[in-house]
Amino acid sequence: MKAVVFGGAVMVEVKGEADGKPQTIRYGGTAQIRQGTGTSVAIGAKMLAEGKIKSPGVFAPEGCIPQMEFIMNFLNIEGFGDAWITIKQKMSVDLL
Repeated sequence: MKAVVFGGAVMVEVKGEADGKPQTIRYGGTAQIRQGTGTSVAIGAKMLAEGKIKSPGVFAPEGCIPQMEFIMNFLNIEGFGDAWITIKQKMSVDLL
């Protein structure tokens, strides 16, 4: 009997302010479900072992893990799938 492999996708959108201006960052990726589930935990453990997570105490991941470095770890994993990141910033200009 052949195993059935299911694919999965994830997208995270974070909205906030950077330098007093609205900013939106989106991360999206595709992978098989088992890779998508276990990979984020493995990357977090690797970053913790390397001393890249420095916040003592109990935090949600987004409160203590350097986000861009975490995402770049996904991009360096061969065979994980496709990944996209977009950054949206409000731009303004003085009208004449």
